[in-house]
Amino acid sequence: MLFGKKANSLKDEFNAYVEEFRKCMKGFEDFFYAWSQGICGPDLEDLERYVRHQESKCDTHRREIQKMLTTGAFMPDFRSDIFNLIENVDKVANKAEEIVVFVSIACFPIPEDIKESFREVLVLTIQCTKHLADALDLLLSDLKASMDEANIVEDVESEIDTLERRIFRLIFHSQDINAGDKMLLKHFVEGVCDISDKAENASDKIELMAIKRKA
Repeated sequence: MLFGKKANSLKDEFNAYVEEFRKCMKGFEDFFYAWSQGICGPDLEDLERYVRHQESKCDTHRREIQKMLTTGAFMPDFRSDIFNLIENVDKVANKAEEIVVFVSIACFPIPEDIKESFREVLVLTIQCTKHLADALDLLLSDLKASMDEANIVEDVESEIDTLERRIFRLIFHSQDINAGDKMLLKHFVEGVCDISDKAENASDKIELMAIKRKA
């Protein structure tokens, strides 16, 4: 898709962005694994700081990519596609950071009757972001393979939507959770599930790029 010195520089910066995105989401995964094991306090805060650090590095690479796109070395249509894609992927990392900060501060326990369903959501959320990262890795070299990974993101996001509704029913039908905690848990679960929603939005941009270049 891309040739030339400036194109290679863009590829390098894009690949660096994807690598930091992967690290950010791995930090998100490690954070929630630790929290599910009952870890709170300084150890959890260290994991939170790591996610924030990686999200900041994503921002740095995003800004550099966007600066490269303004040089005029690329077709306007391509520039806008990559610009919009990166903006949407960055929302995934931003949401991950937001959720870990929220949980690190509140550090509330997950009730036993929703714990297993939440673990399923977490596993699927990580899968969703990994497939998005794979789609990004392939984007500038194999658009069809990239679109295939983007399609998987949509499939996983649909599974998460189903699980989200199940968890809401468990929360609001529970007799052991008070009204205030129910709203706290609802806000928390919505936040986690919003990560896959934003990943799907990003995958839609990849599919759109593929469709436009088939025309």
